[in-house]
Amino acid sequence: MTPDDIDSIEKEVIKTLNTNNSLFPIRFGKDADKQGMIILNHFQNTETMESLIILAKNGKSGDTGMLARSIFESVLNTGLLLYLPSKEGVSKYRKFMSVESLKVYTHMSTIEKDVAEKIYKPSEIKKYERDAKEYEAKYGKPKSTWSGLSAVDICKLLDVKMPPVIKTDHFFEFLYCQVYRYGSAAIHRSQMGLLRNISILTKSLFDGKSVHSMKAREEGLIFNYFHGLVSFIASMRLLGEAFKIVALEAYFQKRIGFLIGGYPE
Repeated sequence: MTPDDIDSIEKEVIKTLNTNNSLFPIRFGKDADKQGMIILNHFQNTETMESLIILAKNGKSGDTGMLARSIFESVLNTGLLLYLPSKEGVSKYRKFMSVESLKVYTHMSTIEKDVAEKIYKPSEIKKYERDAKEYEAKYGKPKSTWSGLSAVDICKLLDVKMPPVIKTDHFFEFLYCQVYRYGSAAIHRSQMGLLRNISILTKSLFDGKSVHSMKAREEGLIFNYFHGLVSFIASMRLLGEAFKIVALEAYFQKRIGFLIGGYPE
């Protein structure tokens, strides 16, 4: 049965984190560079999931939506790293950091060059410049993301590469609609993001005037917290793929079947 209140979701979150923590330590294999990038993403996702417990307890609906989206976006990065060859995936992923850092330094230099040069060491700038040249030579002019793909395109790719979930071939694309889209609305403070996560309460006073107050919208909080949990279990799934922990695919299918489909565990 799908949990439909904060306490029920928290129980499932704690159960999931306990299973996750029991997986470690994990032995690295031949493709350690790729596995290293994937486990870093998953470790950050674990910390974020732990933070969601605190946010949900304190009724922080919008922040819960933003962090759920963050976990899901990390899942997409992990999935793409998993299926791309290391020379294309890991190398491109790492060098894109230099591309972005060089962009920041260059921008700062046009404003306050002396300050920028105090923040960024000459050796760092040389590395960024070298990596940026290599990136452009190998992969072309940088786009807005390291992969050059949109989030929905990565979802479609992962749906092709991975087994169906609860009889659907569009698990990741569906999550994109539920997690990424609504999380983006919360991040960018669009009207949809505000109204999904905040309730406006109006109280009439004895003199006929009204006062307003606001609180987290419980419906939005439950939605965001639940989808943060689903995204984290997807992160565990990809960790299993990367480290050849076969049991994690079965665990993923069973947990998602229970949480979304209502099947018995």
